[in-house]
Amino acid sequence: MKKSFLAATIAIILITVLNFNFISNASFDNEINEIENEISYNEHKVIITDKIIKEAEKKSDYQIIFFHGGTERIHHPEEWKVRACKKLIDNGADLVVGSHPHVIQPRDLYKGKEIVYSLGNFCYGGNRGPENRTIIYQINL
Repeated sequence: MKKSFLAATIAIILITVLNFNFISNASFDNEINEIENEISYNEHKVIITDKIIKEAEKKSDYQIIFFHGGTERIHHPEEWKVRACKKLIDNGADLVVGSHPHVIQPRDLYKGKEIVYSLGNFCYGGNRGPENRTIIYQINL
């Protein structure tokens, strides 16, 4: 699982942004991709994120998770992704934002915290179809 860690002080608020990859890079073929998503996301990855988020909580006021995962071109998050995002919030995340499907997926509110399952295609010229939309997400802390 690829991880990156960034912390910044903004107006006396310390924000930690954690990046996780919940998809296998073995193949991006759609049929295989669905199978890989179910296999590549599993409970041990959430346990690993739990420890990382808890460490970030000691050093910051807000923990934002940005993750890469999910099946491309479907407009609703898979069940594993919904469970994973809720577990990230249970583990201490204040905001969870996803990418990879290349289409916009819904927002959710869980325990008073936002989940954005997929932002769409902010900078991707892979297709010009009407589903190739995006959002810029803004939240006030």
